[in-house]
Amino acid sequence: MSFVLKDLHGFNSESCRSRTPVVGGERLEELNEELERLNGEARELEERIAVNVAALLERSAVADA
Repeated sequence: MSFVLKDLHGFNSESCRSRTPVVGGERLEELNEELERLNGEARELEERIAVNVAALLERSAVADA
């Protein structure tokens, strides 16, 4: 099950509760571990992108010289 947390501005706590799935402690721990893993992968991708962009910019600067 996947869901996206959206801006809850304007919702009262009762309406929010009725729309939010209830997640047990064990499942919540699993979801948190998955989130941590995905965040780690995102950081690695950010680093790879930064390295690739820097390399492209360097090649472009050399080609323009």
